[in-house]
Amino acid sequence: MLQEQELLNLYVKKGLIIDNTEIIVFKEYCLDYIQSSKQLNLCILGIDGYILENNTIKVNLFETYDFSKSKKNIQNCYSLAEQCISNLQDKGKSDGYIFTFDDKSTLSYLQPSQSS
Repeated sequence: MLQEQELLNLYVKKGLIIDNTEIIVFKEYCLDYIQSSKQLNLCILGIDGYILENNTIKVNLFETYDFSKSKKNIQNCYSLAEQCISNLQDKGKSDGYIFTFDDKSTLSYLQPSQSS
């Protein structure tokens, strides 16, 4: 949770804060946001697109992505997120994206346990 708050603080001027707990990251900062997530070892489970118009926030149901369907997807979450956002940079209709992180916050729980 501390890492997520740290990430939120880093991008406070690069997105729209929702309820002091989530941020809609403006499209042009999303690739940097993914790299920051990776540096903080935050596991990205999904991305949801949002359209901002006329002082309203609308979910873009056509730009919703779930990486949590398999352990392999979760382990490759950064590359999947980068591919997804790279495709959306030109073709996406959303103005920004919310990234969903795993409650456990890190990828460490996916690593095989070390037996002595």
